[in-house]
Amino acid sequence: MAPLNPDVEPSAPNVWCVGVAVALVVHAVAWALLVSPGALLLDEGTNQLAARAMAAGRGFDLGNGYAERPAAALAMLAPGFSAQVTPQLGRLVSQYPPGFAALSAPLTAVFGALGVNLVSGVAVAVAAGLTAALAPKDQRLWSVGILLLGSFFWEYGLAATPHASALAFGLGALVTAARRPALAGLLFGLGVTQRLDGVLLLPALIVASVVAGPGWARRGLFSVLGAAPPLLALAWSNHERFGAWSLLSYGVSETSPAAHVARTAGVSAHLGSVGLGLGLLLIWGAVRGASGWGRGALAALGLGILGLVGVEPALR
Repeated sequence: MAPLNPDVEPSAPNVWCVGVAVALVVHAVAWALLVSPGALLLDEGTNQLAARAMAAGRGFDLGNGYAERPAAALAMLAPGFSAQVTPQLGRLVSQYPPGFAALSAPLTAVFGALGVNLVSGVAVAVAAGLTAALAPKDQRLWSVGILLLGSFFWEYGLAATPHASALAFGLGALVTAARRPALAGLLFGLGVTQRLDGVLLLPALIVASVVAGPGWARRGLFSVLGAAPPLLALAWSNHERFGAWSLLSYGVSETSPAAHVARTAGVSAHLGSVGLGLGLLLIWGAVRGASGWGRGALAALGLGILGLVGVEPALR
């Protein structure tokens, strides 16, 4: 029987699917041979402790005895850890957002410390697939090759750090921004719970929504609604750990406040650029795409954000 569409060649075995399967097998074998559950960086040790605490049902409390008998030696854990594992409200907690620990906790309960690394290994494969989804069909292989072979991103798959998972959530938000804005917002919010600097993706998400065509204001609204649950959960977790509802916070150490203020200021230093870009994008959207009250509302919001950047020292 002749094909229904003579312009389309009969499909042979799907070479792309076979290639993906082979790449996943190579990735899994290389990961298994090279991964180590040991903590090369202080960040990895902190993440492993936080995941272990959640797996054990202690929530944010790392539970090394500090709550029962507060002592500087227990707060340190190891040289240099005091900047990341810190006493807060009578407990010892991680300064990092808890999303990565929550994601790693189930695998940590099964595989121990290696479970944290396993999350990163899976996230690298997911990020590679999402990179291919973002690229034009004739450039997918090049895009994935540049990501995995032209950078050291694959090495993050061996680490007990949230870099790979944060990027996977961010790429997922970009892939779904045009057609699934609520899902894009949810993925964006989950990315921020992995790493606080995930908030820097916001301008790119706005651009992706605007260039997708008419209806971008509605997409923006659904994106905000999707992002609300994980961001509210992050604010709640900061309140539980640090006693403050601030989204972008590393807390204030009871033993070393200056170190934590400096670390939090490092994150906040980027917010001025984000605010400037966001304000300009909103004003541009008001001029190019909106009409009626929507144009005025977007312009007012953009000008308000620019004004906040100008008057707030932390954003300048």
